Amino acid sequence: EPFRGHFIGFPVDVWLPITTADLFVRGFDADDRASMPFEMIGRLAEGGTAAGAQEALDRVALTLEAQHPETHRGHGVGVTPTTGVDHSLQSVVTAFVLVLSVLALVVLVIACLNVGSILLVRTLAREREMAVRLALGAGNGRLVRQLLTESLILAGGGMVLGIGLALFRNGRLGALFQNMAAGLGLALPFDGRVLMLSASTAALAAGLSGAAPAMYLLRRPPAAVLRSRTQSGGAARARAVLVVGQVGASVALAITTGLFVRALATGLDTDPGFDADLLATFVVEQEQPASMELAGASLEALLDDIATLPGVTAVSVANT
Repeated sequence: EPFRGHFIGFPVDVWLPITTADLFVRGFDADDRASMPFEMIGRLAEGGTAAGAQEALDRVALTLEAQHPETHRGHGVGVTPTTGVDHSLQSVVTAFVLVLSVLALVVLVIACLNVGSILLVRTLAREREMAVRLALGAGNGRLVRQLLTESLILAGGGMVLGIGLALFRNGRLGALFQNMAAGLGLALPFDGRVLMLSASTAALAAGLSGAAPAMYLLRRPPAAVLRSRTQSGGAARARAVLVVGQVGASVALAITTGLFVRALATGLDTDPGFDADLLATFVVEQEQPASMELAGASLEALLDDIATLPGVTAVSVANT
């Protein structure tokens, strides 16, 4: 995997020696202290800490301020760990990923409760069959292994289907991110750790879904099952618990989804502080001017020309 940069979502397509940057970037001057165009990345020595690096760079900043007060006065250095997420966005991204993870967990719980209810009903329908097998000498371990095997086959099929959908959707999502206006380069490769987590979760869900009905069957004597014509109270309670849990988790998910939609609608209706209706924006790219005065004069002339166009009531310019 090539190195695409140290911030997720902002890939670097071309790396250039600093000595050639002025050939490709208009107005770039590596010796211009006022522009401060660099962001430095460093690796700590063994045993080093971010706090120690901060203290050392603070001393460097004070030395530069004393040597070049006209450009470095009031400027310092901030040391932040490189986590793959821009430190200014880290808290927001962490909160967002946490919310998505919780929602995914709720969906998983709903699915497990749903499948568990189906397996329980299926097991109860086979209760007399299992009782006959036990009466004929089948061991408890054999019945438990049979139910667990059935659950694992069901979970394995669901996991294979989920992996296939993930592979299909990952490519689509990557293309969607790259085509966005912001040009986010969020690569979504298939991660082996995610696969292991998915497999472990599927195995755990299968074990719980298969073990619970098995434990219920083994607690009831075969003779009592064969004499009984109705389901036991324990089975009815177990089904009620599963149904209540599924409905409760579904309601929680529906409420959360409604809050997301409401927050989105509120964000779209937020007043940005200016009238955004009938507002058009565009980018002006200039050849490298001989001086900043000439650049400003050409922009002023451009603004005057645009202001005379039919339908234009006001025009302004900003430098990012």
